[in-house]
Amino acid sequence: MNSMARKASLTLDINPSFTSLVLDFVEKGAMAFNMADGDVSRIRLAGEEVFGYLCHTAKTGSEVTIEALNNLYSMEIRFTFKARSFDPYAFNLTAFVTPDDGQAYDLGLLIGSRAVDRFSIVHGHPEGLVLSLIKEKTYPPWSEDQAGKAVTLKNFDTKKPDDEMVKRFVREGVHHYDETIFPATYRVPARMVDMIAQGDCHMLVACGTGMEGGEVGGGIIWRFIGEGMIQFYGPYVFDQRLRSDIAGSLVDAFLSAVAKTDRSGTYTYYTTVDLPAEYFEHLGEIEYSLEDGSKQARGFFYRQLKEDDGSHVWASGPLEPFLHEVYDRLFLPRQIVSTSFEGERRAPHSVLSVEFNRPHSSATIRPVWDGEDYMENLAGHVHILEEEGLKNIFFDLDLGAPWQAKLVPALFERGFKPVLLLPYAGLADVVVFQHVQ
Repeated sequence: MNSMARKASLTLDINPSFTSLVLDFVEKGAMAFNMADGDVSRIRLAGEEVFGYLCHTAKTGSEVTIEALNNLYSMEIRFTFKARSFDPYAFNLTAFVTPDDGQAYDLGLLIGSRAVDRFSIVHGHPEGLVLSLIKEKTYPPWSEDQAGKAVTLKNFDTKKPDDEMVKRFVREGVHHYDETIFPATYRVPARMVDMIAQGDCHMLVACGTGMEGGEVGGGIIWRFIGEGMIQFYGPYVFDQRLRSDIAGSLVDAFLSAVAKTDRSGTYTYYTTVDLPAEYFEHLGEIEYSLEDGSKQARGFFYRQLKEDDGSHVWASGPLEPFLHEVYDRLFLPRQIVSTSFEGERRAPHSVLSVEFNRPHSSATIRPVWDGEDYMENLAGHVHILEEEGLKNIFFDLDLGAPWQAKLVPALFERGFKPVLLLPYAGLADVVVFQHVQ
């Protein structure tokens, strides 16, 4: 099979007689993308259940376009269709459906959603509604014994790494840092190579010179998020003798590289004690609850890369004092436009996605689909996450989406408070709320 096959698409009528064709398309696509056997089966199941749901709910004579996308480290199945009565309730963590309820097709959608790792729903697309199901690629295990000896360099250069240097960096990162600092998503060497090849991550490393050219003394990782933000991780330093020199060189080279992009700013996400804080402004901090009951503050730092020409954001009353304080402190020119629900029609069910961060005992909720049951759905998610023992529950709200801004009063009512603002991290600025009661 060709491991670099990147995309295939199929457009057909939404009709049960095409089910076998859809299953063959999804399965063969996964095999062409070199997905593992178990992953192929789960992708096939997800495709079958979603297409079955559409056959039950779609308008007679309507079409669906199904795309299979190879993202190198994951596979995406994307359905684009005209929605008549699409109800994505089953994608909620709190969803509970049984055939006895007369909801057999909703049960299929529930099964399909659980067969993959992530999903997204776009309901403003010109071609209709876009439902994406994403399955992460399974990589073979690797031996952590390949790293571990002390790194001591005489000199170093800071540069973009090749594939082998990426893998050496990851192995050293896993050896020197736990998952609270070097996150799980970057702890598989081959996966990181594919993420960089896909363009979803970028990296610089400090490596030795001459005979030490195969040694890695440190590195820094970054990725683009939202409309104008760069999120970075590090600097990670493995050579203790040249610690401050390597950290400074990595940050200098990183800032030089991202200054050439069209992004307006960058902020720390996972950082280390070696970050030269004088290069950045203090964006804010979040107080985390630890397993032993104590508290630990985690700082976030920001660097503006381009002059901010200003923009508008959507908000509702309870949030506006927080926004004014942050915008004044960071000198960010913003017009705050107020919005609220005024009795307009809403879908019956809302959808929330959840991203877990077990090492930090945290979870982040994000709104995907608005609905009349939003208050109850949010409360249900908080209850489940607390039942799982998670100490820190967050909610990311995109101020570039008016429908999300309308959810603010419910967040305050359900015990959330704003703790951090990330400029241009979504369609506009993103506010991070933390559950405090």
